[in-house]
Amino acid sequence: MPARARPGLLRGLRGRRREALVDALVERALAGSESEAVDLLPYATAATFEAHAARLDEEGSPVGWERAARWHPAWVAGWLASTAAGAAGTLDMRVRWRFGSVSMTLVERAPDAAVSLGERWLAAGERPAQTFWARLARLRPEQTLAVLRTLRQNSPEAAPPGPFAGLDFGPCADRLAPESLAFLAHHAWETLPENGGAARWQRRLSAAQRAALVEAVATRAAGAWGARFLAEIEPADRRARAFERWVAAARGRQPDGIVSPERLAALPRVFREREARRHLESVPALAAAPRQRVRYAALLGFADAQAVLASFLGHPEGEVRADAAAALLSTPGHDRAAVDAALAYVIARRFEQDPVRQAMITALLRLPRGVFAPASLPAVGQIAQHALDAADLSGGTAAALEALIVRLFPLDPAWGARWLTALLEARGTLSAAGLAAHLNRREVMALAETLGALAEAWTTRERAGAVLWLAGGLGARLSDVPGVVSALARLAAELPFVGVAGAALGLLRRHAPRRFAALVPELVRTDPTFVVLPVVSHCLSMHRQDLLDVALGDGPMRGRFASGRTVWVLNFGGGYGRWHPTQQIRHAAGLARIVDDPKRDVGAVRDALDRLVELCFIAPEAVLRAAGDARPPVRELGVRALPRLDGGEGLPLLLECLNDDRARFAIYALRKVLSELPKARALQILETAPMERVTAAKEVVRLLGELGGEAAFRRLLRTAAPAKDAPRVHRDIRIAALRGLWHFLDRDETWSVFEQTVQDPDWVVAGRLADLPQNVLPPAREARMTTLLAALLSRPEPEARLELLNRLIGLPVRDAERRLFARMLDLMGARAVAESTTAFATVLARMRTNEVSVVAGRLAALSGRRRTYLGLLDALRARLGPYAPEHIRAVAVETWRGIRDEPLSVGPALRLAGVLLPWSALADELTRLSAAGRFHADALAVALEAARRCVHPERLEHALATASDSHLRRVALEALRAAAGPDAGWTTERCARLDAFRRDPAPLVAEAAWSTFPPEED
Repeated sequence: MPARARPGLLRGLRGRRREALVDALVERALAGSESEAVDLLPYATAATFEAHAARLDEEGSPVGWERAARWHPAWVAGWLASTAAGAAGTLDMRVRWRFGSVSMTLVERAPDAAVSLGERWLAAGERPAQTFWARLARLRPEQTLAVLRTLRQNSPEAAPPGPFAGLDFGPCADRLAPESLAFLAHHAWETLPENGGAARWQRRLSAAQRAALVEAVATRAAGAWGARFLAEIEPADRRARAFERWVAAARGRQPDGIVSPERLAALPRVFREREARRHLESVPALAAAPRQRVRYAALLGFADAQAVLASFLGHPEGEVRADAAAALLSTPGHDRAAVDAALAYVIARRFEQDPVRQAMITALLRLPRGVFAPASLPAVGQIAQHALDAADLSGGTAAALEALIVRLFPLDPAWGARWLTALLEARGTLSAAGLAAHLNRREVMALAETLGALAEAWTTRERAGAVLWLAGGLGARLSDVPGVVSALARLAAELPFVGVAGAALGLLRRHAPRRFAALVPELVRTDPTFVVLPVVSHCLSMHRQDLLDVALGDGPMRGRFASGRTVWVLNFGGGYGRWHPTQQIRHAAGLARIVDDPKRDVGAVRDALDRLVELCFIAPEAVLRAAGDARPPVRELGVRALPRLDGGEGLPLLLECLNDDRARFAIYALRKVLSELPKARALQILETAPMERVTAAKEVVRLLGELGGEAAFRRLLRTAAPAKDAPRVHRDIRIAALRGLWHFLDRDETWSVFEQTVQDPDWVVAGRLADLPQNVLPPAREARMTTLLAALLSRPEPEARLELLNRLIGLPVRDAERRLFARMLDLMGARAVAESTTAFATVLARMRTNEVSVVAGRLAALSGRRRTYLGLLDALRARLGPYAPEHIRAVAVETWRGIRDEPLSVGPALRLAGVLLPWSALADELTRLSAAGRFHADALAVALEAARRCVHPERLEHALATASDSHLRRVALEALRAAAGPDAGWTTERCARLDAFRRDPAPLVAEAAWSTFPPEED
């Protein structure tokens, strides 16, 4: 059996619970010599898998590990956890790589084991990707939160949401404990989204969960979150204080104090209207933006909004009137008693120009359906009639009106049917979203009689487009409305339009398959030209081969959809294996005529060849002729089709093609043929294959490696490392030979060739050694591999070194003796800064947690080379952050301690301190520099940036606000600015402290304070 077919067979047997047979097949494969056999091991039962699991560790490819995570997730999670626990600071790159490749599968297959695994890796100093936690949070929210909460408590300070960044607990919030929800509301509120889906997850909360969130909103000190919970805070004065915090934080998101209407819409009414009036009347940034300002009127009641918008509703410019009207008519969304007044307003504006009319109708369409009542429908009908009476009615306005009627259809089906018909008569078409978007199955069945009558009326008037619109809108509920199904059948049977018939039958096939199956034979017997419809021809090919003969005739077809002047050769879309041999032969004759026709376009020939080789009972002559056709594209298509001939008739011609200009694509076709031949026969063919053309020679060499065998191995050796007196081998062929030797990594001669290639004059050829499959090397071979890679890093060409350094960042090769790591440390001192920083990035990625002193020492040794050293410090700082790996932070801390007292390193030391130190230590460091007289101008610039990055800027401000050094007070002012940033804002207390800075005697502080403007100030 071909190797590529084995996984499918084993999966099928597992699905049928043939475990004993699966184990036997896996054991037989493992007893052989094929390297890919170990990747079949995960299909075995647990007992067989665990008996051979050690081989998966040494030889398993990414495919094998992915299968193991899918079929044996508990074992994989346990292996990764025990490996991390036993590494003791020496976790290697291969284990890291394997965790990354299978972690998401483990989350899906064994979420409980994945939680324990993630916790174990954090304890080992490793940090799983956020995508791992994000998916785990959906499946095991409480356990995931507990692990990340511990991480937050044991890690350096970080701004919210900290380790919860990118997580979404909204869909599973009802599965969290009240205390957990309160913790998220205080420290990671972004994980409880307040966008359009907030109402859904909040409705699912229990009383205790909701009370916890309400209390959290009432007591939180920062963050514009929890608008929907403000109304539940008691007493009123406490609610008002919570709102003041909320609105200050919301205003802090924009420098001009603007809060979007969408955020304000979630507030309780009194607060919503207060903020709306402030934006309408008191925000300077909106004074010159009337179109943006009028949006806030939608947050008021209808009457108040109409009074505020009076000047805009009567504005001479239609665009302004349209914006104002849209804002006014959106108020019934929260002022439901005003819906009649809103409809009356639209009726009174019956003579408005079309853009304004469209804005008004669209605003009504966006209102919740619950706003309207059956009593509202006459007014809506009046609005519809006024629109239809307008000579300037546009397609956009008609579509909005149609969508509004469809949305209100369930309130009164007879009313909806009447107005849909009126729209159809006036406009000729219907285009809005279908009814199923707003109706459930019970509602559809209740409206079935009305919808059926509507479809019957439209069918009688030959309104085919409207019937198709109605049926398409019903979608999967079409079968619940027999009248519409019957209307579609009539359209297909009666109207002489191929597009209408095809669309109608397509809808029936998808949503009423029984009616479709009964209708197709009837249509074909009545008129054979129905077979030109793809939906019909495919049905005949798959299910009604007894009716196929009408579609396989040699003469022209006559009927509703054919003129009688052309012979049709249809594309049946598959199912040929179900045909009678005679039917296949007749169809093949028609396809052969297309292939042989010199006037046929290339697309038609490609389609004919593709179908021709799918037929089982055909002679290969047509395909063979195409492979030698005078037309180049047809010739290539024919050659590429040869491997698909069932009898192998294409092999001689493919071998012949290797000697001419068809070789460049014939070799790829030959690969498919050889993969199905016995290995000995395939090797015999390859031994005689010509090697003059590079494209063909490359594939021959690769195939030799895949097929294996002693003869193939010897030929690969001669190609990869030719003798000195041998003819020169093309670079691409040598690279292919090196790749072919991957299949012989257990041979010492292979490694001798690799070691020789490292010193090859062509660095591109030598660099391909890094492509070796590192993840399947046993330890003995892996040691030789690391020696090769270290030698590659010693080549004189900087291009070779840089290319390998960039790849080594994620290359899953174990470096047990640390030869490769030592060479990377050496390259940190390369002459080019780009190479030295790349080497340093690779060192940080591959270092073990017990190598902090080694890396920090190498960094310190380069401090005398100023340009290189500063570049390395920048590279180190780029890898830092509150949740950077602990060993990288340790390197930074040791480096900072080594330079903090150097007179000429104040700036670099402060840059590291700003990322590493908590607010208290940063304040102490700044004070120490000031006392030593080293707080110069450039140091101040760095300190200001550190203040902006500080996790707790307000605490830093309090620590430095009263310092005697004006430079420190300037840093305190910058910390105040940062504290008043997004999700905090300028509260009354912060504004008072800003006034104190404005009175500072030092111009350095006072001038910057007077250049800071809270949103309330003009």
